[in-house]
Amino acid sequence: MRWHLSLAALALLAGAVAAQNPYYPAAVGSYWDYDGVELNLSGQPVTGTEYTTRTSVVGTTTLLDLTWFVQTDTDDQGGTTTSDTSYFRFTGDTIQYLMPLQLDESSEVFWRPANVAILPGSVGQEWEVFRLDTFMVDMGDTIYMSFHWWAEQLAPETVTVPAGTYTNAKHLRTTDSLIYDYSGFIMTVVFITDTWPVLNVGPVKSLAPAYTSFGFPINGHREELTDFSLPVAPGRVVNPPADFGLDPAYPNPFNPVTTLGYRLDTPSPVMLEFFDTAGRLVQRLDQGFRLPGNHQVVFEAAGLPSGVYFVRLQAGSKAMMQRVTLMK
Repeated sequence: MRWHLSLAALALLAGAVAAQNPYYPAAVGSYWDYDGVELNLSGQPVTGTEYTTRTSVVGTTTLLDLTWFVQTDTDDQGGTTTSDTSYFRFTGDTIQYLMPLQLDESSEVFWRPANVAILPGSVGQEWEVFRLDTFMVDMGDTIYMSFHWWAEQLAPETVTVPAGTYTNAKHLRTTDSLIYDYSGFIMTVVFITDTWPVLNVGPVKSLAPAYTSFGFPINGHREELTDFSLPVAPGRVVNPPADFGLDPAYPNPFNPVTTLGYRLDTPSPVMLEFFDTAGRLVQRLDQGFRLPGNHQVVFEAAGLPSGVYFVRLQAGSKAMMQRVTLMK
């Protein structure tokens, strides 16, 4: 379940975590399954980009002196599995996600909550999710960046997805605006995400059209609910790992699938890569900004010859490598 927002800078709101919101009935043990596909600039599905994703609520933890639910999103695209961890809480009718704010890989990470949804709310209601005016220095040039995210609730709709037809689904739209100023050259990037949450179910559909950034097309996505489970489960506290590490591949030797896990004790930009014995990059398995927690990637090497390979994990200034063997 994704409220597709990438940065946030809002003042902290006090108060205890509520058990759940009826439009996001999350409790430890809940999960939602979705079928997804990437969309091109014409709004058409991109062949070969189909994927499935499971959003699970796995526990709670304490960050910034507040209690947050721990959410994992596990994607499977063409046999390659990736998993991300995020944090959310309820304060009244507001659903907050805890987002990492980092201007570049060398700067400090700041945790800030984003008010991604207000439910049940009312049609026509608008609110600011995030706003930040700042600047950074990159390669000797001063780059001014302005971030502004806002949201609104549109008229309810009937939505049909693989899990069923849902009447009176709430319709939320977030509009994200990024303004770049390079010595007077100004460029604005705007991307929109629509989400349809349903009472006592949760979000059943998400739609984000493709957009262009620096002249390059960026695919959008469509995700539709296929199954969900909302069990009543006792809370389980999940603390970030105490150290950084690359877990042993399992199985190893393998043929042709193995699971690669790694641990992060701090939020970090991550790169997980697969090399041959000559040091040539075979495949990049995972890349992006990852939150503290345990992460897994399932790797299928069906097209590779038997032999010895190396897996390298880079997270900020930290790195680890391990040897794996493919035996067919």
